[in-house]
Order: sequence, then C-alpha cells, then structure tokens
Amino acid sequence: MNASLATWRTYLQERSPLPAITTIGFLQSLSSNYLFRAELDGKGILMSTLCLTLLLILMRLMDEIKDYQRDLIAHPERPLPRGLLTSAQILRAIQVLTTGLLASGALLFFFRSAASGAALVFTVVYLLLMYKEFFCSKSINRNAFFYAITHQAILIPMYIFSVSMTSPEAAFSERTLWFSLTGLGASFAFEVCRKLDPNSHPVLNTYLALYGKTPTMIAISLALGLLSVSAWKIGVQTLVWPAVGLLILFLPLVYFMPRQFKLIERICAFVALVQLLAVTIMHFL
Repeated sequence: MNASLATWRTYLQERSPLPAITTIGFLQSLSSNYLFRAELDGKGILMSTLCLTLLLILMRLMDEIKDYQRDLIAHPERPLPRGLLTSAQILRAIQVLTTGLLASGALLFFFRSAASGAALVFTVVYLLLMYKEFFCSKSINRNAFFYAITHQAILIPMYIFSVSMTSPEAAFSERTLWFSLTGLGASFAFEVCRKLDPNSHPVLNTYLALYGKTPTMIAISLALGLLSVSAWKIGVQTLVWPAVGLLILFLPLVYFMPRQFKLIERICAFVALVQLLAVTIMHFL
C-alpha cells in the first residue's frame, strides 16, 4: 500500500526536515559558486541545491533500513519502528529517488556538462555501495572509525558535483579537492560530536562507548585539523580557525562535564555552518 502525502510529510518533518537540508544544499552550492566565480550562476545553484537535497533525503532513507534493528531497541519512536511507514514503502522510495537521480545525472551529462553528470552519477553509485556496505559488511564494521570514514567520504564527490554545476572546468582541480576536504573535516567532526552522550543505549555502539574518551577526542581533533589545513589551502582560515578554536576550547567538557555533550554538539554544528558559509563570506569581504 502506498503511503499518503500526509504520512510522507510527517516522515520528512521528523527525519529529513526540508528547510534544514535545503539550506545545507543551498549554502554548499552558493560557496561552490563563489569558489571560482565572481558572478552568481542562479540556474546552476538552483539545480545543485535540488540534487543535493534529494541526495540527503536518499541517504536518510537508506539509513532507515540499515538502522532498523537498532532503532527497534534504542529509538522505537522513529517512523519505521513505530509503523508510520513500512520497509517496503521506504525501499520503494529509495528506488524512485535513485532512478531519478541517475536519470538526472545522464541529463546533466548531455545538457549541462560532462563533469556535473559524471559527478552526480558517481555520487549515487557510491551511495549505493555505502547502502550495501561495499559488499564487505563484516570487514567494514570491525572498526567504527573506519566505517565512518568510508561513509563520510561521500562528501568529496558531492562537493565536486556542486562545483561542477557552476564551474565544470574546475570540478576536478586541486582547489576543489581542498574545498571538499573542508566539508569532510567538518562533517566527520560533527558525526562524532553528535554522539557524545555518555548514557547512550549500548546497542548504538557510539565512539565514546566503543573506544573511550581519549581516542574519541583524538578523532575529533584530527577531523578539525583536516578542516583547518583545508581552510587555509582555500584561503578561508580567518573565518574557520576561530570557530575551530572555540570548539577545541570546549572539548575538555567531555572529561569534566560529560552531561554537557549537547553544548559540544551545538558548537560543532556552528563550526559546520561556518565551513559552509566561509567561501561565500570571504567573497563579499
């Protein structure tokens, strides 16, 4: 049975709020535009934002299926465990979005630029490999940090895609790579910082529970180091470094005030926001 529009609206509000993810896609597309261009390519930014938003929704849908067994125990209030949607309905949505994005990639290849089409198709294929856990689930799940790195790496083709929508000739340049690594550093840091609750359910296997405080703090620091170096390489360090410094200042709370984990998560979200905006702000400065 097909889910109603109201059901899907509820799902999106809870798991993929469109205002938030569309804003993320738009800010990434805007900075991608100003990374190489002085003028605004409105059409390219609009199409990039739409595709990035759909990719983020697709990622979340795939996670619903992958995390179902854990969510039954740790998050029974989520849409799939509580029966708002069925697995079959989620799988159908995955198929529709995947097909639509692959078709969009083909159209972009022929009617926009080869770089944009190839980058979008590669991103979708990589996302499918992530969904299947690269057909080596046991190996990839042996280390949570390795698992996270392989999955966070999707950011690199996503950034290449967003650049290719406005500056296809520069899509595979060194500057684009450094730009994508700012996104990877910020995203990986947030991935860890949002899972610092010392009282998380054991089934969630958070980094804190698996490895302890010090290795987790080292992982965050390495991600912030990648963000800082990459920001310097593209000339936005004057904005990014103070935000990173603020987060580093509060990281010791993990040791001394672990219940303040939400504060660290919020500051890291601010760092990620600065990363998304940095290129655009520097353009106007």
